[in-house]
Amino acid sequence: MKSILIKAMFLLSLTIFVLSACEKEETEPKKETTYKITATIGDFEFKSTDAKGTADGWFVIEGKAYNNSNTYLRIRLPEYATIALKDYPIGEHPRGIYSQAYYLDVSGEYESNEGSPASEKVTITKFDSAAKLISGTFDFTLYEDDTVTTKIISGTFTDITW
Repeated sequence: MKSILIKAMFLLSLTIFVLSACEKEETEPKKETTYKITATIGDFEFKSTDAKGTADGWFVIEGKAYNNSNTYLRIRLPEYATIALKDYPIGEHPRGIYSQAYYLDVSGEYESNEGSPASEKVTITKFDSAAKLISGTFDFTLYEDDTVTTKIISGTFTDITW
């Protein structure tokens, strides 16, 4: 009788141990990545998680591709004090209010050209100087030289801080 009781206690202890060891592990829901800059550049989807702004005279927005730190995009807007919710043409224009862009990847360095078409622009859709947030869209062509170009379309920058 005593050995049956010992075996029963052993089996009960073993069962409790096994059941407690099989406790389901709680998993955190997968956090969705927030991209600060996105754009289609040729057949490449540029996405940056580390984008930032700099307000030092000119207002500069820049970021590296999240999956390739050698791929870089920079947009320069007019002086910080003049930023407003409006369109800024790319390249130098006689009107004097313009923006510039620069893109670097393994195939070369591309930049905006003087006198680009007025349809190529950066549009500021949100500017909050108190919260230091800026958002907008962009579409333009950049040039490596007179014959090599890269088209950047469907560009967005969202809640860039400075």
